Amino acid sequence: MQRPGLKIDGKLTDRAATLFPRIARECLPALLAPSSFGGLAPADLLRSDVDVKPIVTALDRNDPETLTVRTPLRVEQGLSDTTVFPVFTERLVTALRKRGTKVTVANREGVDHGSIVKVGARSSTAWIAQRLKR
Repeated sequence: MQRPGLKIDGKLTDRAATLFPRIARECLPALLAPSSFGGLAPADLLRSDVDVKPIVTALDRNDPETLTVRTPLRVEQGLSDTTVFPVFTERLVTALRKRGTKVTVANREGVDHGSIVKVGARSSTAWIAQRLKR
């Protein structure tokens, strides 16, 4: 989630600032390329004079390890996904349920990361429509 108050773009090194606009228009494989953030060491992301505490606090608020979702949630998982591995999704769902989140999971056999949206669109749209009728 974007936090304009953090003013991240003003805290980046020159190289990271040049790359920053890409996050709004490129997918993960492109961002991981050596010509993008994949070629940038973590120590070269933020300027050395930056107080990272507000950034870490904002990240912690959205950390799936501690996030509490108060509304029902639907998860569409492609079982052939090599970007978001099913085992990690299972762990996340288990943790969310332990924190009281009502989670519906739709596992899709033979579906990868790139096609899960298309494959799950109809059933997810129906699920959302049903939730809105209540």
